[in-house]
Amino acid sequence: MTGKNVVRIIVGLIIAGALLSVMFSYQIRHNELGVVETLGRLAAEPTGPGLHWRLPYPIQKVTRYERQTQYFEGEYTQLQTQDQRNVLVGLYVCWHVGDPIKYRKRLGSDMSRTGDLGKGEAVLRPLVRSAKGNVIGLVKMESFASLRSGGDRLAAIETQILQQVQAEAREVYGIEVQRIGIERTSLPEDVTAVVMENERIRRTRDAEDARSQGLAQAKAIVSEAEAIRDQIIAFANLQAAEIRNRGEARAKKYYDQYENEDYAMFLRRLDYLRKTLAVQSLFVLDGSGAAPYGDISHGWFKDPPTPETLNAGSQDETR
Repeated sequence: MTGKNVVRIIVGLIIAGALLSVMFSYQIRHNELGVVETLGRLAAEPTGPGLHWRLPYPIQKVTRYERQTQYFEGEYTQLQTQDQRNVLVGLYVCWHVGDPIKYRKRLGSDMSRTGDLGKGEAVLRPLVRSAKGNVIGLVKMESFASLRSGGDRLAAIETQILQQVQAEAREVYGIEVQRIGIERTSLPEDVTAVVMENERIRRTRDAEDARSQGLAQAKAIVSEAEAIRDQIIAFANLQAAEIRNRGEARAKKYYDQYENEDYAMFLRRLDYLRKTLAVQSLFVLDGSGAAPYGDISHGWFKDPPTPETLNAGSQDETR
């Protein structure tokens, strides 16, 4: 055996090995799932990523499905709301093959990943269209035209459509719908002006209601403040009356004492004597002839003290 023959044999073995490898093995990528079909019978479980062995075609066939998210936009259609208004709504849908076995059974295979995914989109479109009509038929136009809590209302509509589509797509076709969103909304030209006018009227009414509520609250606050003010004034008047009564009661004792004329004159003379003797002086009185209350008999002292007598007394003491 010559060297050339050896080389030919080795090359032939390599080629044969490669052919056998292609015939008896297959590879699933990291972003794919495979479905193996043996003589028309599908495997119970999908095949994950990696290198796998198989019987040569046509005994076993392998169909691969991408697991990455697929996206398509729904029709931009005109629908009628609960309050008999027309609105244009367009949706977008994100989905992927969740159960390749069920997907393969329901939709078949044309040995093309693109073709299989196209079938999934084809079955989802009528489901989305039907759910969109059902949900939007149960909501009012203000969910689309009003700016007040508009985001929350649109999110609720999206969730309801998703729930209706998701269940059937998963159970029947093995498709996992991840998200359905409202891409855009608008109003037909013939109803746009009417809707905008109604919205303007509604907002004007809301503004008037807000002003009325504000005035009512302001009036209530003023009334409450006036009531509190009246209570404080009444309490202050009551306290003042009590203080006045106590003062009059205490003063009455002195009024009763000063009703006795002799006693009153005696007190005035004592007061004069206290002021006169405040400085060092020599004061001689005749103590004969005591008057009522122990009055001291002295010619000038019997009369009530006056400013003139006070001044005269001060000059005498200075001398």
